[in-house]
Amino acid sequence: GKEAVITFSDGKRVKGTSLGMNRSVDAGMIQILPDQNGGKPYPFATLGSSKDLADGSWCLAVGHPGGYDNARGSVLRVGRVLAAHPDRLLTDCALIGGDSGGPLFNLQGELIGIHSRIGNNVETNLHVPVAHYDRAWDRMSSGESWGMLPGFRPAIGVRGKTEDGKAVVIHVRPGSPAEKAGVNVQDVIVKFGDKEITDFDSLKKAVTETMPDMRVPLIVIRGSEEKKLVIRIGNAR
Repeated sequence: GKEAVITFSDGKRVKGTSLGMNRSVDAGMIQILPDQNGGKPYPFATLGSSKDLADGSWCLAVGHPGGYDNARGSVLRVGRVLAAHPDRLLTDCALIGGDSGGPLFNLQGELIGIHSRIGNNVETNLHVPVAHYDRAWDRMSSGESWGMLPGFRPAIGVRGKTEDGKAVVIHVRPGSPAEKAGVNVQDVIVKFGDKEITDFDSLKKAVTETMPDMRVPLIVIRGSEEKKLVIRIGNAR
């Protein structure tokens, strides 16, 4: 339900809203809001198939390394499919910060994947197969969020309990993101980002919907005072 702005290659901008996501494969969905194009269809890429891709198949990665630059335009890289799995495609098309979310095409110009991230080896680049969207379409279009990206488990370093319908902190791990943010034992966490916290389970759920290194505003009640903190999400690998 977060607001988004989509920029087309000709510079046109339209508004959208985020729907659901599967963090396990780094796949998400944004819907363009209606009545922004005068009733005309938007340009779109023809879908190919990410199933049964042969190792060594040529592919094309399009992206915006370093971020979108209208004066430069998009950057095209040629590479090969190293391996095709149901939850990820591996290629040697180099990905750089800013490319994430860009398209991966076969040589027929058909969309076969969406850029995700760089693997442990810089020559191994990961993409979400288009076939995943077929399987997860209903869940994502309904706004459901699930899963956890391998190696990225968000954590803030507190234990707590639900007391009188409130999320009460009973332990703060030394050196944890919570301690660095200034969270104390007996603090009552009432808001985490834009989420209202009603019990400790709702806090845990809110944390799972973040990513490590995100900075999230936090509101706690300490005694009779309300305090505003900012916490940098950690990673419980």
